[in-house]
Amino acid sequence: MVFVGGTLLIGAAAYVLLHSAVVPVDPPETSAEQSAICRDLQTLLPDPLDGRPSRQTGPLSPLTAALGDPAVVLRCGVARPAALTLTSQLFQADGVSWFAEQVSGGWRFTATGRKAYVEVTVPGTQDQASAPLVDLAPAVSNAVPVRADGRP
Repeated sequence: MVFVGGTLLIGAAAYVLLHSAVVPVDPPETSAEQSAICRDLQTLLPDPLDGRPSRQTGPLSPLTAALGDPAVVLRCGVARPAALTLTSQLFQADGVSWFAEQVSGGWRFTATGRKAYVEVTVPGTQDQASAPLVDLAPAVSNAVPVRADGRP
């Protein structure tokens, strides 16, 4: 029985190491104004997010966050999505406009009409993908000011 207990202990330790591993996320290049906005956003992010606890990103950056396993990844201050146009279909989640793009293994959502674009990549199907956006919307609304020029 000691062996079984030891096996369970090793299995539990492996689970903790796997699920606490650093999530590789490339921080975007931003202006000084966007960096300040993104630092403010970082302090307002919910933890957990839709039941997903926060995880460390690598390299460490106030422009990135990861939550859960598989990770929902947030990058603040990204470039405007190439596919986003004045006629793109957007959807609202608690006052934040989001542009959706299907990507390999999930969805990428970008908060639009704000002084910094906030990108959220969510693994999974469309049915599950937008749930974290509802939890993120208050942080985005409070930290990322709306653009004065009305552009998406």
